[in-house]
Amino acid sequence: MIGIGPNGGTAVTRPLDGDIAEVIIFDRNVNTAERIIISNYLAAKYNLTLAAANDVYTMDNAGNGNFDFEVAGVGQASDGSNHKDAKGTGIIRMVVQNSSSLANNEYLIWGHNNLGLTSNLADVDNTIIKERLNRVWRVTEAGDVGNVSLSFDMNSIIGAPAAANLRLLIDRDGDGFFDNDVTPISGATLSGKVATFSDINLQSGDRFTIGNTDLSTPLPITLIFFKAEVEKGLVNLLWTTASEINNDYFTLQRSKDAKDWETIHTEKGAGTTQQTTRYQVVDFDPYVKESYYRLKQTDFDGKSSYSNVVRVDLEPEEALHIYPNPAKETFTVRAPFNFTDSQIQLRDFSGRLLPLRFVSAPSENRCAIDASELTSGFYIIQVTDGLIMRSSRVVIR
Repeated sequence: MIGIGPNGGTAVTRPLDGDIAEVIIFDRNVNTAERIIISNYLAAKYNLTLAAANDVYTMDNAGNGNFDFEVAGVGQASDGSNHKDAKGTGIIRMVVQNSSSLANNEYLIWGHNNLGLTSNLADVDNTIIKERLNRVWRVTEAGDVGNVSLSFDMNSIIGAPAAANLRLLIDRDGDGFFDNDVTPISGATLSGKVATFSDINLQSGDRFTIGNTDLSTPLPITLIFFKAEVEKGLVNLLWTTASEINNDYFTLQRSKDAKDWETIHTEKGAGTTQQTTRYQVVDFDPYVKESYYRLKQTDFDGKSSYSNVVRVDLEPEEALHIYPNPAKETFTVRAPFNFTDSQIQLRDFSGRLLPLRFVSAPSENRCAIDASELTSGFYIIQVTDGLIMRSSRVVIR
């Protein structure tokens, strides 16, 4: 049971007077070091003031660039409690590599500037580094935490990075990533789409991001967003790319359970472009209730990768859906209930009953109709659930 508000004595009758911005639930007791790191995360996110003893992360200040987002950290408190492996809500994970080097009141805490996980071709030297992420992280180090392993988790975003071309970029002098004042660090290992750099010694104030040396295998972060929106019984699928390199096509896939997938549409990609490109496709035949969607991206060389999975909940609609409409050779009928071939009828506009030719017989709440022998004009489809007859017009061209 979770309780919020005063506890004990008569105070228990007093209700909470205020707003709750965030609730964090743990399945164990949180130690002192973890509490301090959590407090710094909340202070950066909600612009709160901490007691000086606990105010470790300073890169959330305006003078340091407001790196306020998805703050996380490792460190050890004055009582010896520690947190040596941290990821937080973002894509960065750090692990202290030499536990014995961590002393009391030493912390390494980071946050980012909330720029997109997209490619930046401008702020790089263009000799060694060809592109980098727009998003940049900045660290505060109290004491000397020592070396850490630093990972970028790219599983939720599209693309296929090449480990040999990845570089950890560190800006220590504050003038950006043009001059490589810290030599770009190679040696990344890839586990799936998690790129890890080992033996990294960051200093307080360092900015860092990930870069790439070869545009023929671009950074896997060109997809700005992929989302699905329900509108009038249909699902609009929208995605936008900030740049594309060697992108042949996208494949939209749909699932009832996020395990078994079917292809519903293929969309030509933009090839290679540094321009923002927007895409939209309508799923005229979504599943009732839960539907899951994902985007598969395929390069000209056949390499492919997947986007994040998005879910929509589609409530049953009262109306029939017919698509495409107007139709030529075939069209599909979808009802808000399951029906059989004896529960669907086709009539012309004079009301005359016409024979139905099925491309696919009714299955659950839909069927495909052969319209190849119908003359051009308007027709009426009627489907009954045994109590109510629902009708809709279809145009044959």
